[in-house]
Amino acid sequence: MLYARTSVVVGVIFCLGVLGHSNLFSAQGFVPLFDFNVFWSAATLTLQGHPERAYDVHQLYLVLHEVRHLTVPEGGYGWFYPPFFLMLISPLGWLPPLLAYLLFMGLTLWVYLWVIRRVARDLMPLPGLWWGVLGFSGLWYNLILGQNGFLTAALGAAVLLTLKRHPLTSGFLLGVLLLKPQLGLLLPLILLHQRAWRALFSAGLTVLGTFALVGMFLGTDVLLAWWQSIDLARAFLERGGDNYLFKIPSLYACMTLLGASHPVAYLVQGTSALIVVALVIRLWHLKADRRLRHAAALLGSLLMSPYVFEYDLTWLIFPLLWLLDYGRERGWYPGERELLALLWLLPYLMTLLEPAIHLQLAPLLLWLSLLLIWRRALSDHRSVLLPI
Repeated sequence: MLYARTSVVVGVIFCLGVLGHSNLFSAQGFVPLFDFNVFWSAATLTLQGHPERAYDVHQLYLVLHEVRHLTVPEGGYGWFYPPFFLMLISPLGWLPPLLAYLLFMGLTLWVYLWVIRRVARDLMPLPGLWWGVLGFSGLWYNLILGQNGFLTAALGAAVLLTLKRHPLTSGFLLGVLLLKPQLGLLLPLILLHQRAWRALFSAGLTVLGTFALVGMFLGTDVLLAWWQSIDLARAFLERGGDNYLFKIPSLYACMTLLGASHPVAYLVQGTSALIVVALVIRLWHLKADRRLRHAAALLGSLLMSPYVFEYDLTWLIFPLLWLLDYGRERGWYPGERELLALLWLLPYLMTLLEPAIHLQLAPLLLWLSLLLIWRRALSDHRSVLLPI
């Protein structure tokens, strides 16, 4: 508990320091961390009647420079989210940036903590649980960046929690999660293996409905602009440089930092994704313990795409809770608790350690965790088959 409380204090100091450096009380108004400035600028362009301009780097720059008065270089950022997310956040453009930031982060944090509470309700009582949650480094990184990690993590966990009893709700949540498609690659395959037809139908209907709403309220030009922006996102990934890759916990980033060419890095990433699918689907086929299956599904989701960021590691709080509860009930193998501690600290490690050693550690730790789950599940399966 001491470590968790210390992490909370460090997170608060870190957050206040960054906000202070961002001229919180300057005459220009609130200048939150840069990612949210891009969110607010995209929302502003949408309310001006030009949502397609959010996908234009130059138009984003004009809002940041002329409306927000930020001195930032042009071309180091972009808006790549599907238009549905643009429509979802567009009301933020009506608000001053400070209020918009507080509203968006407050609402998504509340949803995140509510889902965590729902998960914790089914686990054994754990003293200091909420200190551990609030000390989780991924929570503070998402707050500091002003990103959507709370929302996507809550959606990913809620898809699994509602799948059995409320498949239509599960499918709807999966459809909404596709506001960040790269994080929703594995979950539909799990639903397909489980023959969760109602959930898949609900997810498909939700996706079609979101595109229909976008076409109705924002027009079709924004759909074309989003599709064209995918090439720019890939260019950012391939040409962003080492500092960019240190923020990306994927095997693609790891291989590129080690000097691999882009085709080789993509090949390793793709091969890894296929193995992840095979392992996770096998866990569900074996009907492994629910906690192991759910933890593997969310860990595997983070390993599927080359394009994930440190704020997406907010997802890790759910595998951490499930694996901690499982280990407390069944006992621990050597090194398991230490690995969970490293996952809990992973966003901090990405910032402090990886630039020093020039290596992307995050995907390696995520893979080790998935293999830990696989070993546990196989051990359980064999014990069931052994005669008593």
